[in-house]
Amino acid sequence: MRRLWRLFFTRNWVPAHAGPLEDVQAAFARGDYATALKFWRPLAEQGNATTQSNLGFMYSEGLGVPQDYDEAVKWLRMATEQGDADAQFNLGVMYRDGGDFHVGRHYRCHRELQ
Repeated sequence: MRRLWRLFFTRNWVPAHAGPLEDVQAAFARGDYATALKFWRPLAEQGNATTQSNLGFMYSEGLGVPQDYDEAVKWLRMATEQGDADAQFNLGVMYRDGGDFHVGRHYRCHRELQ
């Protein structure tokens, strides 16, 4: 399945010494997904759209978590509903590509996004 993913850290990259958020972005970039998950999950649960989008990406790819398309859609939809462009793009890619993702099962949420 072809992927065209965009992440928060790629559009807001700054040196790692700038602060905690940048340290987490650097950790994700070097493959330390446990650190990213530990920092991003509480923010996502509090409604932060950017971190919801990032968790959706992690679940869709199985980065530091078991690959789970339903969980990916859950987080991407929450971010999409808040207008996060990256989440909208990533969710659209999932719907476009299908593959292991069960588009038919999520047809209703696809219709809601139109």
